[in-house]
Amino acid sequence: MNNMNNMKNMITLTINGKKFEVKGPVKVLEAALQNNIHIPTMCYYPKIESFGGCRMCLVRVEGMYRLQASCSLNAEDGMVVETETPEIHVARKAMLEFMLINHPLDCPTCDKAGECDLQDFSVLYGAAEGRFHERKRTEPESTKDPLIVRNMERCIMCTKCTRVCAELQGASAINVIGRGKHTSIEPFSGSKFDCEYCGACIIACPVGSLMSKLHRHNYRPWDTGEQFDSTCSYCGVGCGIHMQIREDGTLQRLIPAESEVNQGLLCARGFFGYEYISSPSRLTSPLIRKDGKLVPVSWQEALKYVASRLKEIRDASGGKSLAALASPKCTIEDNYLLQKLMRAGLGSNNIDSSARMGLAGLRRIVGGLLGHARTVSYVSEMAQSDAVLTVCSDPVTEAPVLGVRVRNAYDSGAAVITFGHAPGLRHHRSVTMQPRLKEQWHVLGALLSAVLEIKKPSGSREMMQELLGTLMLPTPEDMDDAMPREVVRKVAETLATSANVSLVAGRELACSLAGPWSIMVFAALAHVLEAKVYLISEGPNEHGLLDMGCEPDMLPGPAPMTDAGARRMIEGLWDARLPSEKEKGLSLMEIFEAAGAGDVKGLYVMGENPARSLPDSGFVTDALAKLDLLVVQDIFMTETAELAHVVLPAKTWIERKGTYINMERRLLGIDAGVGAEGKEDWSILSELCEALGLKAGYKRSDDVFSEVMKVSPYYCELHASNIRGETCKWPAEGGDGHEAILDLKALRPYLDIPPVVEGDGFDIVLEKPLFLNGTTALHSDALLRISKEPLARMNTALADSYKIRPGDTLRFFSERGEIEIKAHIDPYLPDNTVYLTDTQESAGILKYFRYNKMPFTNAPCKYTQKTGLKRGE
Repeated sequence: MNNMNNMKNMITLTINGKKFEVKGPVKVLEAALQNNIHIPTMCYYPKIESFGGCRMCLVRVEGMYRLQASCSLNAEDGMVVETETPEIHVARKAMLEFMLINHPLDCPTCDKAGECDLQDFSVLYGAAEGRFHERKRTEPESTKDPLIVRNMERCIMCTKCTRVCAELQGASAINVIGRGKHTSIEPFSGSKFDCEYCGACIIACPVGSLMSKLHRHNYRPWDTGEQFDSTCSYCGVGCGIHMQIREDGTLQRLIPAESEVNQGLLCARGFFGYEYISSPSRLTSPLIRKDGKLVPVSWQEALKYVASRLKEIRDASGGKSLAALASPKCTIEDNYLLQKLMRAGLGSNNIDSSARMGLAGLRRIVGGLLGHARTVSYVSEMAQSDAVLTVCSDPVTEAPVLGVRVRNAYDSGAAVITFGHAPGLRHHRSVTMQPRLKEQWHVLGALLSAVLEIKKPSGSREMMQELLGTLMLPTPEDMDDAMPREVVRKVAETLATSANVSLVAGRELACSLAGPWSIMVFAALAHVLEAKVYLISEGPNEHGLLDMGCEPDMLPGPAPMTDAGARRMIEGLWDARLPSEKEKGLSLMEIFEAAGAGDVKGLYVMGENPARSLPDSGFVTDALAKLDLLVVQDIFMTETAELAHVVLPAKTWIERKGTYINMERRLLGIDAGVGAEGKEDWSILSELCEALGLKAGYKRSDDVFSEVMKVSPYYCELHASNIRGETCKWPAEGGDGHEAILDLKALRPYLDIPPVVEGDGFDIVLEKPLFLNGTTALHSDALLRISKEPLARMNTALADSYKIRPGDTLRFFSERGEIEIKAHIDPYLPDNTVYLTDTQESAGILKYFRYNKMPFTNAPCKYTQKTGLKRGE
C-alpha cells in the first residue's frame, strides 16, 4: 500500500530538455534543485513558505502565457520547463536593476563581497548600468547592537531575515516597517536586537545588510583554506556545524550545517560563542604547585608527578581513597579512558560526573521502566507532534534547537502545554500549568490520574503494568487548591486524545523535591500516552560518558557492576582486575562529602568546574582544599584549577577528534580543525594508564574507539565513517538495552505520594540563562556582551509587597550568605516565587543553595531555607 501511495505521489516533468521524476507535492524550484539544476533566487529559503518577491527565479513553462516564479509554482505531471533562455535572462537583468536602485556600490568595503548573491547575479546577468537616475537612498549603518551590524542601504527587501525569524526560529524579533523608500528592517526593541541571537537572519541575508560583528573586517571568503564538519559542544542537541579555517590554520568562523539534527539552525552559543577557543586565558603549559604557587613544568615532569602521587595514595590508603569526575564536554574516548584509569589502574569505583544532576537519574528510571529504545526520539520529529508537554523544562534555553522545534509544532497546530516555568515558549503554548513550586509534582501526579480515567495503557510491558497498579496518585480534586481541576482534566483530555504526543523533561525533574516518585509519574505518562520522550542532556556527551561507565555502579557498555559476564570480558581485554562489585563507589556529592571527612584524599577532575557548578559550592570548595592531591585537566584556569596541585592543559573540541552521543543517542563525530597547545584528554589519560602499568598504546582516538567497540555490544561493528555520516544511533536497531539495570523492587519504597515540604520565605528557583552555559561561555566576549546582568525576577504582587520597582538594587540572602542583584518584574511569573539568573561572579549563585541527595538516584536537589530580599542601600 505504501509503495502504491508513493507511486501516486511521483511527478514526471521535463526541465531543460531532460526528464526527471520527483516526489510531490513540490515546487518547480525545489524539483530543479533536487536534480542539481540551479535557478537563481534572492528571496527563497528552504523550510519556510515561498514568498515570490524577488522574481529572480522566473522560468518559462510550456502552455503558460507569461514567465512564472518557480519558487511558488507547484510542479505538475508532464510539465515542461525552461530555466535559461534569452527572454528569462532579460527579465532577470530587469529584476536586478530594480534591486540596484538604492544599493550602494561599496563592494570593495562590504564584508559580504565574494559570497554575495546580488554581486554574483549581477556579474552573471549584467545590470552593469542602472536605468534609474534618482538619488540613492542613504541611511547610516547601525552598529549599536553588540553583535549584529545593520546596513539598510544594502537591503533588497527580500524579507528572508524576517520570515526565517518568525517562521523557522519562532522569535519574531524583526519585521519590515515603513513604506516606499522609507521601508526598512527593524528590531522591535529599537536600535538593539535584544533577541535570541541565533544568527539565522545573518545566514539568510543574501547581501551585506545584516552581518556579524565577529566577522566584520575580519576575513574574505577567498581567505578560507579548508572546511571541516564537526559537532557543536554547547548542549546535548549536537548541532552539525561547518568550521571554516583560514589558510594560516586559524578558525575563521562557524556556520550551521544541514545535518539531520539541526537542519541549518544554531543557537546564540553555537553561532557566536566560539571565541573562547582563541582566548588569551587558555592554559598552555602543565602546572605543578611548588611552595604554594602553581608554576609551569614540562609534560614529562607533570605526568610523572601525577602518576607517582596517585600510586602513593593508592598504596597507602587503597583505591577507595581516590576519585574522579568525568565530563559531558569530553568525548566517549576521553571518558572511557578516565574510568579505565580509575578502575583498572587505581582500583576505585569512585567516578561520577555532572550528569548525576540530570540525565543519569532520568535515564536510570525512565529508560529502565520504558526500555531505552523508547527514549530515542529525534529532534526533527518534534515539529510533527500533535501535542507537546514540557515538564518543568524550558527547551528553548536548555536545548535551543529542540525548543525551536516545539515552536514549529505549535505553529503547525499542535497543542503545547508548559508545565512549570518555560519563558521561551511564552508565545507558543496553548495552556500553561504553573502550580506552586512545592506542589508542582503532585499536580503532575493528578494529571496522570486524570489521563488514566480517559485512556487505558496498551501493550504488555509487565513492569509498567505493575507500576501503574501500585503507584499512588492524587486526583485532580485533591490538588484543586494548587491547580483547578478543570484545567487538569482539560489538559488530560488533550493529551489522551492526541495521536502523536511528545514529552520533554530535564534536570529539574531529575532533582525534584518529590524524588523518584515524580520521575515514575513522568515515565507512566509516557507509557499510557505512547509518547515520544525527550530527556534533555545539558552537555554534548552525557549519554556517552554514562555509556562508558562513568558512574560508581556501572561498567562501560553500559553494564551493571554486578554483571559477571561483563566483568570477565573487560578484565580479559584490559588484562587487569576490576574493583570488587561489592565495593560501593561514591556518587557526585558523596565524593565531596568523603573529601571533606578526609576519606577521599585524591581527586582527578577532567573538564569540570565543581567549585562553581555544584550547589553549596562553598562546601565543595572547602572539601577540595582538604585533598592531598587535586589534579585538574581543563582548558582554562577555573575556580577548581586554582585550588589544584597539578593542572594539565587540554584541547577544545575544535582541536581534537572524537565522538559524542547527543540527546537522541546519535553518535556524532567531532573533527580537529585547528591546532593548539596542550594535549587531547584521551592522550593524557593514555600516558597515565601506561605509567600505572596498564596496556594502552593508543596512537589516535580511533584506537580508543576500537577498544570501546569490543567492550560494548551497542558499538560493535561501527566505524568512523558511519559516525561521520550520522547513521549510528544507540541502542542499535532499536534494541531495549540492558533491562536488568533497573529492578522495580528498588523503587517500591517510593511509590507513595510524597509529602509537600514547606519552607520559610518564598520559593527560590535558579533560572538557566540562554546565553551563558558553563565556564567556556564565560570566556566568550560575544556572549558576555549580550548576557543580561544577574536578575531577581518576580511577579507584580510579590514586588508590590516588598515595594520593589523594576531595576531596583536588591540584596538576596539565604542561610549561605547574600548577594546584590537587580530586580525584574514579570507579571507572568507565579506568586511567592523568585527566579534568580546565574551571575558571572566567581562562585555564582549556586553557593547560596544547599542540597539534599535524592533517594535512589543520588541526584543533588537544590533548596534554600530562611530566604529573603532586602532593598539595597
